Amino acid sequence: MAQGNHSANGVEGSVAAANEDLRILHFPHRSLVKYRAKIRVGGDAYARNATLPASMGSTWRAHRELLDSDGLETFWESISLTPSQAARGVRDGRFVKDSTVLEFLAQQDEMLG
Repeated sequence: MAQGNHSANGVEGSVAAANEDLRILHFPHRSLVKYRAKIRVGGDAYARNATLPASMGSTWRAHRELLDSDGLETFWESISLTPSQAARGVRDGRFVKDSTVLEFLAQQDEMLG
């Protein structure tokens, strides 16, 4: 995976256009405690890295600064929903319940016994 996880390098084989057979599910939300820890570790790693340009990892770096100024909680609250807000979004049609990951994990659990 290339820096930033936005592309892959060195993958052998043919390239085909993505279709309905390919789904990429990204779940960036974590608990605030876990997000704080992730930003501390990743932000510190970017700060120590002398080979990457300062423009690389800009979100990590900015969120690391928020962590130092207690601004990360404000950011977190701006992207978080309460369970009732999420349920209202589903009722209003703004959100869709997707059980893909739940079903996938259930299949893995069955396979592993």
